Amino acid sequence: MLRFSEFLIERKNINLTHKDVSNHLKSTGWSLERTQGNHDVWSHEKAKHKIAVPRHRGDLAPGTVRSILKDSQVE
Repeated sequence: MLRFSEFLIERKNINLTHKDVSNHLKSTGWSLERTQGNHDVWSHEKAKHKIAVPRHRGDLAPGTVRSILKDSQVE
């Protein structure tokens, strides 16, 4: 069975809002490090990178969502 993020990555049209992506990151162990301008920056204790999530109304671009979900997979 596919995990939630793997399922979303395989789909072509991903319609998720900033809130949906933030909830996913929280549930997978990421913590909000700072909010600056129109982006939220998330960090994880096991990851060497950080994830920037745009904060605006409506759906995020599908490519942006796919990229965030791929980057959020920490082993």
